[in-house]
Amino acid sequence: DNIALSPELEIFKQGENISSFSPPEFMWGYSYHAHCIPPFKPDSILILGYGKGQIAHLIRKVYGSDIKITGVDLVPQDYYYVEYSIKICDAFNYVKSCSDPILKKRYDYIIVDLSDGKTIPDFVFTVDFSSRLRSITKRLLCLDTKAEDFDRMRNYFDYGFKFHRFIPIFGNCVSFWGV
Repeated sequence: DNIALSPELEIFKQGENISSFSPPEFMWGYSYHAHCIPPFKPDSILILGYGKGQIAHLIRKVYGSDIKITGVDLVPQDYYYVEYSIKICDAFNYVKSCSDPILKKRYDYIIVDLSDGKTIPDFVFTVDFSSRLRSITKRLLCLDTKAEDFDRMRNYFDYGFKFHRFIPIFGNCVSFWGV
């Protein structure tokens, strides 16, 4: 159920919930997407829940196009850019493969944006997932969750992340966790 409000703005929905919009900069500062931009220019980014690439698009607006971005999503989309790497797979399994001691991949900045419009998958709040994310994060982790899920993020603190910032925005919360 996509809605074209004008030739310049399109709203994307999952059921009754708005999941994103195009162009991403239309609501600069009024969506959680804009709050997921890192406070530094990373060399490598992993976006779990890549969607149509709105967050990647905004990061490029701020830092330019020379950042290596790996996007992971369950559903292929029409993408704005040809990314460094797009993986069509389950986010948990991708993180698990990255944290394998032999294949270990690390990213300067990781964004977890796995909402289906209503909920965040339970695995995001597990010890296994948070500890694996810690092993592949070089500098900063950004979690987009529902505001009511904030108390479920204790594992991130327990596994060595340092809480930096919490931004509540329209029922979501964007939190930053450093290493």
